[in-house]
Amino acid sequence: FLHRNYLPAVGLYLALVALAVAFVPARRWPPLLLFILVLYYAVVDHARALTWRTPETLYASAVHHHPESGRALAAYAQLALGRGDYDLALAAVDRRIALKDSPASRVQRLFILCVQGKPIDAAEYRALASARGLDLPIVLSQSLGNLLNIYEKSQCPQLDVDGLAETLDSLAAREEADAWHIAYHVNGFLYAGGEKERAYARLAARMEAGDPRSGLALVELQLREKDGPRAAATLDRLTQTIDATKAETYAGDIEAFRREIDKLTRP
Repeated sequence: FLHRNYLPAVGLYLALVALAVAFVPARRWPPLLLFILVLYYAVVDHARALTWRTPETLYASAVHHHPESGRALAAYAQLALGRGDYDLALAAVDRRIALKDSPASRVQRLFILCVQGKPIDAAEYRALASARGLDLPIVLSQSLGNLLNIYEKSQCPQLDVDGLAETLDSLAAREEADAWHIAYHVNGFLYAGGEKERAYARLAARMEAGDPRSGLALVELQLREKDGPRAAATLDRLTQTIDATKAETYAGDIEAFRREIDKLTRP
């Protein structure tokens, strides 16, 4: 976020110019100041180019200068995963957990164990359930999305979906804010694990409780199954239960789903 320093730096530059005007002979200070400024930017740009020339050097520099940054460690772990260096990725995640044991870090650890093909014992789920660090919803969603993606591709058969669902439910119950990002992925894991009706029932219950996103997610799954009549019934129920203040927000999604249903049910 270096760009955020530019405007405040103007004050420092003005102060430097004022000092130069006060202490350097008038006929000499403009060329001298210009030379120093150009030299300074040349050195800084060269150093920055060396750091930013590859993702490896960028993330290594971030971890080196900010060894307690969870974001830097998470990015470094992802980079190591992309290179197939699973041991390094796991070490980076474990370092992040040691600094701040958050759910996103624990999910990222599960992801690495999955791609390594290593067993996942019950202690991993207990550790996820007890992780107390706070994550931004988008950070945890990205971690859960990555894990769900490889599970859907049958690349993590050792994952205990029921155990993970129970763990994530406990996390969602602990959240003070809306935990839709967790509930959404729980249903995704159940659906991918062959527990379609259980995922349906959970989404339907949330829809009846006043969450239109759950109703839309349920319609989406039913359309994925090419079950037009069931999707139509769910959408009709959603329009009956949706709060009037939220109806306009989701009107576009509802209309798009109606068009998809019409295509499936049209003679």
